[in-house]
Amino acid sequence: MCHNHSAAASFSFSGVAALTTPVNTNHVQASQQYLAAMVNCCDDAIIGLSIDGMILSWNRGAEKLYGIMAEEAKGKEISIIVPADRADEFRGIVEKAKRGETIDHFRTSGLAKDGSLLDVSISTSPIKDESGTIIGFSTIARDITELKKTEEAQSGTSDILQTLGDHSLP
Repeated sequence: MCHNHSAAASFSFSGVAALTTPVNTNHVQASQQYLAAMVNCCDDAIIGLSIDGMILSWNRGAEKLYGIMAEEAKGKEISIIVPADRADEFRGIVEKAKRGETIDHFRTSGLAKDGSLLDVSISTSPIKDESGTIIGFSTIARDITELKKTEEAQSGTSDILQTLGDHSLP
């Protein structure tokens, strides 16, 4: 039996409050499921954080990148994936997000469960409630290890060519 009730609905996805207008509850539920599926199928790590840096949501991309299952990560501080030597850097990113600033494609290091360092590019945006108050953050992390290896190889090749050019015969 299909229930087709209209009601004022409010839902949150990774701590993001959505609109509160009369809607079909089946539609809201379907939208939530669609959004959850979209986030979970993404290869990038998508992490929802509270205003104090507690992990609220953790997708499959985050599980794959950091080697930490969602059940292990949720409720923990984000510091579980921040290398000790990058703690101040991350605090600065959080402070910018608290001021409403967005951080786009910031290259840094992440910490995997096994203790290995990861080359990542992160983007962080504030999450606001209906009144515009910042209530948390959304962070997307992408593994850029292969990109960095390629850049380093290209840089090495450029250095070799420069050296050869400096030693060429007149």
